[in-house]
Amino acid sequence: MKKSDSCPLDGSWSQDFCVDHHTRLQDGTLPNCQHRADCIHLRDKLESNSNESMAVSKEILVTRIPKIFTEPDEF
Repeated sequence: MKKSDSCPLDGSWSQDFCVDHHTRLQDGTLPNCQHRADCIHLRDKLESNSNESMAVSKEILVTRIPKIFTEPDEF
């Protein structure tokens, strides 16, 4: 995540469930994504918090990214 033009979810399976990633990558607006901080926090939960990882994974699969950041029942 050192490059500002990369996605915080690069290399994570969860990136495939982001509805904005492909479009932003194609049009060059990936560095301007408003969900960067949320995705950094999300990836941290997925990779280092085994207690929350299952619930977060389910939420990603059901709701998709970035909608999970705006739902009232966030993981």
